[in-house]
Formats: sequence, C-alpha cells, structure tokens
Amino acid sequence: MRPVVASHGPQDAPDAVASSAVRAALADVAVALPASEGGLGRCAAVLAPADPSGALDARMLADVLDADGWTVELIDLCEDPAAVVEAVTATAAEVVAVPAADAAQALAARAACSALRGLGRPPLVVGVTFAAGRDPVALATDHLLEDAGALPGLLDRRVPAADGGGGAVRWGVRLAREAGGLTVVPGGVLDAASALRLREVVESRRALYPRIVIDLRELLVTDEPGLEALATWNAELPWAPTVSARADGPSLDAVRAAGLLGRLPVV
Repeated sequence: MRPVVASHGPQDAPDAVASSAVRAALADVAVALPASEGGLGRCAAVLAPADPSGALDARMLADVLDADGWTVELIDLCEDPAAVVEAVTATAAEVVAVPAADAAQALAARAACSALRGLGRPPLVVGVTFAAGRDPVALATDHLLEDAGALPGLLDRRVPAADGGGGAVRWGVRLAREAGGLTVVPGGVLDAASALRLREVVESRRALYPRIVIDLRELLVTDEPGLEALATWNAELPWAPTVSARADGPSLDAVRAAGLLGRLPVV
C-alpha cells in the first residue's frame, strides 16, 4: 500500500507539495478500505513521528484502524517517552500502532514503545514496516507487520470484540507484595508474545525481591507455545530458588499436557 501512495508525490517537489499530493492519495485509499465493526466501541492510538513521511504513515495506519471501526487517536512522538505514555493512557487505548518504515522512525518510537510495554496493563503494541523482506527494526513491539492491511486480522485474534465475543483474550498482569516477596499474576492469554512480556516484568524485578511467585490461576487461555516459552526462560535463566509458579487444576493440566511438568517449578 505505501509504495503506491508514495508514487503520488513528485520526487523533486517541495515537501509541502509532495505531502499535499500524498494526503490526497491517502484520502482516496481510505475511502476504498473495506469497512468492518471489529473495533467498534474501542480505542486505538497511533504514534506519529514528526517527519512528513512518518506523519503520513501514521495517518495511513489510523485510516486502516478507523475502517475497522476503531476510535483512533493520533499521538505525536515527542522526545519525552513519559509524555507519550501519559497521552496513550489518557485515551484508554487497547492498541498502539507504530510506523516503523525505516531506522529513523524506529529510533523515534523506541523509548516510548519500551515504556508502554512496561505498564502494569499495557496496550498491544504493533509496529508496521510497510514493506516485505525488510530487515527487522529494533523496536519493543508485541508484533511487527509488513503490511498495514494485516492489522484488522491481527487485532481480531489478539484483542476481544467490543461485545465480548470473538477474538482472543487480552493479556495483562497484576503485581502484589506477599509475605515479603512479590506475586506476579498474568491474566488473559498466555502465548509466546505475552510470555516474553511476563519474562520482562519478572526479570526487571528479580533482584529486588527474595521470592517471586508467578500465579497462573487467572489465565483464561494457555497455549503450548506460551508454556514452552516459560520453560525456555527457566532453562536460560533458572527460576530456582527465587522464582516459582503457582497453578490450579486447569493451568496444571495445561502444563502437564504440554509435557512441561518437570521443566517448570510449579507449587
């Protein structure tokens, strides 16, 4: 989508003229986008880089989300990641889309994305490179897509529909101090991506507490890749003696079914 739109801007035209031409092309593309109600009643944020091409890429992502029924807020990427996080939090956005078409865009968004993923209940952060085969950018996202058109399908799988039906269950985490230690309670879906986020939450606090318990009992969906990611984490950075998992019947059955009962310290 992006290369076609970019062709509307003359190569030797001034930035303002080229941007105007591309905005006109984007308006034409937005009208042609398939409409749906996948995001009806929910809010998404798009981080907009300051440069003209980044702003136009952000506008394209916003148009795709808008066509999918989302209420979209464009948030300027400033130098202060805390200000970006505050703006995203104020919108109650469930999803944050980030243009990542080149190294400059990725660099502009890197600190803000890392800060967003460090929230207690972070939004789903999705980067879009707008090109196939491009080298992966160093950006702290949950997913990195090559095509903005793939956003609706991804969000249908990763976040719940507004009426509670369809889609997957969102992931979040609660932290609670317990008997001098820390209890980390992930909720929603545990897949490979959310297991990585759980690892980041625990490892960033591991040196601060004598004991950390990962309570798996509030998980609604536990898939094998997610559990395998926990086992890999334990193999690379052994949990014992300071980290363990707490399970109930369903979560213990999932661990057993995945053949990981002996590879995870479950209490």
